[in-house]
Amino acid sequence: MIGGEALQAPGPIELRLNPTTSGVGFGHRLAGRRLMTDLSLPSLGAPREFEHATPLVAVRGVGDAHLAFEGEAWLGGRMRRLVAHWRGAVAEVEIEPEVVWQVDRARWRALLLATGTPAESRGALEEMALGPPLLLLLAARGLAAIHASAALVDGKLVLFSGDSGAGKSTFAAQPPWVRMADDLVPIENLGGLILAHLDYPQLKLRPMRRSVAPIPLAGFVLLAGPGSAKSPTLDRLTGREAAEALLAQTMSSRLYDEELLSAHFELCLATAQRVPAYRLALPRDLLRISEGVDLVQRALRQRD
Repeated sequence: MIGGEALQAPGPIELRLNPTTSGVGFGHRLAGRRLMTDLSLPSLGAPREFEHATPLVAVRGVGDAHLAFEGEAWLGGRMRRLVAHWRGAVAEVEIEPEVVWQVDRARWRALLLATGTPAESRGALEEMALGPPLLLLLAARGLAAIHASAALVDGKLVLFSGDSGAGKSTFAAQPPWVRMADDLVPIENLGGLILAHLDYPQLKLRPMRRSVAPIPLAGFVLLAGPGSAKSPTLDRLTGREAAEALLAQTMSSRLYDEELLSAHFELCLATAQRVPAYRLALPRDLLRISEGVDLVQRALRQRD
């Protein structure tokens, strides 16, 4: 199923790092979905349930293979070459050096087929697993992972997005706000309500800060970055500008096939229609960040 789904999902997402052997399966709840892994992944926290993990074999997709992406991405602690091919509903994701994942969006499972030459460390493989393989599976279940930090502003959740170095983490941590997520926030459209999930592993936040329950999204702020204006300015984005910003700031979307792209486009349009979006430009003077904070708070209060 692609698009928003009920909280009672038809089956778990499976992330298998050792798919050819049987053993214990570790059950987690992530972004409102059940997630089963065959190895304990510390960044996901303590498992909520256990079950038997049976051996799985790779499947061959239907139809001709086509290239979705070939380029570089930050994975496993460094920049690596990344190549993604799709054959029907099955993607093969190759990560330098010779780490290979098979992602089956129809069966909601990702299998690690090769661990690299030489074999990658357990930590690096875990970080890779929580990157493209899991993000593609979440997309197949109606979620988009936005490259953003999140903060509670007057009790309302706001995403702060932008390119690397735009100041997302710094801005979301400004007092009196409470930073709730850093770097990645999955969102979904559930019956017309745009929800943000704040339980995705966050490298810069303590696990206890993660929110288990999804929170309605009240605002989206695109940071233009320091030095983009002489004085702080906050401008409302049009629906088209907001949708384009969401599309540009979605992690792993370059790996999507046509079906995932179509569903993702609809999600971005729905979010742009329902959530006020702004562009914030700031001077380089860090002492003037507080002026940007005031602009955001004032805009949200005016909508009450």
